[in-house]
Amino acid sequence: MIELMGFHGTDIISAESIQNKGFTISKGDEHWLGDGAYFFVKGLCDPQTAAVNWAIVNAWDKKVRRNRYKTYAVLQASITSEEERILDLREQSGVEILEYVRRQCQRKLERLARRRCRVGYIDGLLINFARKEVLPELTLTISNLFIKLTKEERIQGENRRTQNCTVCAVYTPQNSVSQVEVIQTGKVVI
Repeated sequence: MIELMGFHGTDIISAESIQNKGFTISKGDEHWLGDGAYFFVKGLCDPQTAAVNWAIVNAWDKKVRRNRYKTYAVLQASITSEEERILDLREQSGVEILEYVRRQCQRKLERLARRRCRVGYIDGLLINFARKEVLPELTLTISNLFIKLTKEERIQGENRRTQNCTVCAVYTPQNSVSQVEVIQTGKVVI
């Protein structure tokens, strides 16, 4: 078994709900690593700091131009999985698996292109496809990513290939996530 310490940034009300009811899965092919509950983990940056920054910048609602919440929370959780059920995109073998999945998913990608759907980054789509068709036993994916963690990066719409954090998507948090506790709260100041 592999054990990771994960950090999840959110608002205080959602943090309380997570502690009582568990994590809600973010769904959609546009998500970084497919449908899952997301955590910052040890890697390219301090994961707790990344979770704080994410919670703060994610408070901002650009449509109404104000914060959706005033108090953030960071949850810490223990994440466990059998090693063979992890897709680690920090390793060459994980990248090769995802490339295999891309080839298997080629027809779907061609249909999207013909319909002129703007897919953008296809990682989430590929991982969701893999979980349905090729790797149904997959419990989590780990990857180094670039995530907009500052107000400036969000406002300027920065997209970079230079990664700034390590993220883990957990696909069945009710089976893989335990010991969830709020370890930090604070005021959202943007």
